Amino acid sequence: GNDVFATLNNIVNLLNTPITDATTQAAFSAGLATAIGNMQTSVDNIMNVRASVGSKLNELDTLDISGQDRDLQYAKSLSDIQDLDYAEALSEFAKNQTIMEAAQKSFSSTAQLSLFDFI
Repeated sequence: GNDVFATLNNIVNLLNTPITDATTQAAFSAGLATAIGNMQTSVDNIMNVRASVGSKLNELDTLDISGQDRDLQYAKSLSDIQDLDYAEALSEFAKNQTIMEAAQKSFSSTAQLSLFDFI
C-alpha cells in the first residue's frame, strides 16, 4: 500500500514548491490529486484494519465470557463435590439400590410367568 508518512511528506513538498507558471500549477494540481487519492486509500486501509481488529476484540470478549462461565461451572461442580454430605449420599445410594433390587426381583418373577399361570 501507500505509506501515509511518505504521502504527507509529498504534500509538504508540494506546498513548499513555488507556483510560478502554468507548468508548476499543473504539476501542483496533479501532485495534490495523487496525494489525495493516496490518503483516501490509506484511510480505507486503516478502516479495514480497524474493522478487523474490532471483530477480533469481539471474539476475544466472547471467549472471555465463555471462559468465565466455564470457571463458574467448574467452581460449582467442585463445591458440590467438596460439600457432599456423605451420610446423606450413602443413604440415598442404599435406598436406590434397594429399589433397583426390588424391581429386578419383580421383573425376574414376572418374566418367568406364562399365560397359563394366569388362567
